[in-house]
Amino acid sequence: MILQVRSVGVVRCLLCSALLIGASSIPCALAQTDTPPETGLYVGAGAGIARDDGNYTFTGASVTSQDLTNPGAKIYVGYRLIRYFGVEIGYAKLGATSFEGTDTNGVPFSERFTHEAVPLSLVGFLPLGDRWELIGRLGSVINSTYNTEQSCVRRTSWGTVVQQNCPSTPIAWGLGVRYRVGQKWGVRVDYDSYALKDSASSPRAELNFFSVGADYRF
Repeated sequence: MILQVRSVGVVRCLLCSALLIGASSIPCALAQTDTPPETGLYVGAGAGIARDDGNYTFTGASVTSQDLTNPGAKIYVGYRLIRYFGVEIGYAKLGATSFEGTDTNGVPFSERFTHEAVPLSLVGFLPLGDRWELIGRLGSVINSTYNTEQSCVRRTSWGTVVQQNCPSTPIAWGLGVRYRVGQKWGVRVDYDSYALKDSASSPRAELNFFSVGADYRF
């Protein structure tokens, strides 16, 4: 995957720090039963199963086994600007996709693609009564990039026409449902979809991630 290694490490540290702060407030949060906050900072985490439905082709080769489904986990930090909208950044580790088989000459081969995502999203909240809430997310995977394999033309400042692959923005989107526990804690079930490319030469991956987790609203 095309990664800015240092920036991803900083994101991980910031997210983990925020989660530790939230975890330290568990006893007080469970004891409170007042009206939950409608704006402000929140943190959360989840774990579940990720499946890769990307476009992997091995021309002329024979694939004898493949592993497309693996455990995954995510952490995230968000800020609820108003009751219905907010912004969120996260980090997801989505397992690996692997293939084994033989190439056109009958030589055995194996391929393995690991997946990580740093999604930055706009978030919508739809309260359903006093405790239930629907959540929708739409944004981009900021640590991934890939080409559409179609031709685009651009003109340089010197007037030269250059033909190149069309770049595409990796999309992140998701849906979830939250049940409020106490004033600030909640449990969540989420579905997330990430469009990724692991490296300049690897295929485009489509990760579908189902998770169960919890969040804390400050």
